[in-house]
Amino acid sequence: MKIIALTGYKRSGKDTVGDAIMALATERKESAVKLKFADPLREAVEKLTGCEPERVKGLPIWYGLTGRELMIALGNGVRSLREDFFATLLANRLERFESAGIEWAVITDLRFVNEAFMLVDRFDHVRIVRLDNPLAPHDPNDPAEREIDKIPVHLALRNVPGSTDPRDLARIIMRQFKTEV
Repeated sequence: MKIIALTGYKRSGKDTVGDAIMALATERKESAVKLKFADPLREAVEKLTGCEPERVKGLPIWYGLTGRELMIALGNGVRSLREDFFATLLANRLERFESAGIEWAVITDLRFVNEAFMLVDRFDHVRIVRLDNPLAPHDPNDPAEREIDKIPVHLALRNVPGSTDPRDLARIIMRQFKTEV
């Protein structure tokens, strides 16, 4: 299985480019899955609050916290108890998809160094790609963005909404695997 892990600050286009990779894989009749390290957090917040965090962006959903704030608080709490918790969960999911013969896995929320090392250490065909949107603000106080500059990458791409076609970026990223023997 070929694994593409997208990293970058908020609004860098990770989900948009991830969707473009999924679309290209589908056009090529190749099986693909889109995953996030934070999938278990989203599921927990939805069960806890009764609503999807993305559906109520910026609105308080639980004791004055937004969905994103609640996910960050829960995620940090879990990571403080076991730093590799979310990395281990995702690795287990990736192994199941690999055993099922899925050809591509696209991860759209690589945010921590230990997650990057887990991917490279446990899987043979991994490319870590950083997306940079020069128009998006960066919040150095956001706990989910503190380690992004420390993540080792195979490829860094500039993504300017409105002038960069996500499908072009997806093609560039998928071509990274053509050089493998």
